Amino acid sequence: MNEQAPQQVRRRLKLRAWTPVFRSITRSEQMADLPDNECRLFFVMLLTCVDSWGHFELDLDLINSTVWPLLKRSDTDTRRCLLELERVGMIRGYSQDGVAWLEITKWEEKAGTILRKRGAPKFPPPTPAPERQTLDPRLLYTDQDRYLYALQQGRRAASIRQERLRAARLKGTHTCEEWEVLLTVAQGHCPRCGALAGSLQKDHIVPLCYGGSDAIENIQPLCRACNCSKGRETTDWLAKRGLR
Repeated sequence: MNEQAPQQVRRRLKLRAWTPVFRSITRSEQMADLPDNECRLFFVMLLTCVDSWGHFELDLDLINSTVWPLLKRSDTDTRRCLLELERVGMIRGYSQDGVAWLEITKWEEKAGTILRKRGAPKFPPPTPAPERQTLDPRLLYTDQDRYLYALQQGRRAASIRQERLRAARLKGTHTCEEWEVLLTVAQGHCPRCGALAGSLQKDHIVPLCYGGSDAIENIQPLCRACNCSKGRETTDWLAKRGLR
């Protein structure tokens, strides 16, 4: 009996400490603004992971494995819940020494000073400032997500270029023989920088994004470096060198 009594006292004290937290949650209007019960469950379970000051590391894998390790939720589910919680103002992000963290907003109202009597914060608190950072969505993406996003963006860029090329060919086209003539005139040298290049690329003098055509008059051979760095330049370097 003497050994069980201290344990029961500790459990009662812990329950008493968490009672105002969960009472404030059930009465929160922000809780009602969340789109579904999954986000509400996520927030309740997140409260059991933060330190006594309402802070936790903003790491997607860590949060996913700590908050609901047995429910087999995906990174996408965790990311969605975090963004929804930030949208309604229940959490917010901050950074300390290059590391991203999150904090429960209005922690004083939710937990009072009861939980703060349990000791120093486990995670670094935010510096006093009137403004807080928002959750950076890039921190909430895994390597696979970044790969799929880059792949999607690459396909989108290729699709846009194909559409612009089709529009340019309606204004004019060129043949392979005409292109070979330009390569012969250039004699393997880039007319823009003068460097001897192993292979010259087709460059549209007036870029396709600005309505340039695909006619041979709008084509010039450039090295890879010049073709990638010319930007909005519309100089006909063959004509400028007297080669056209």
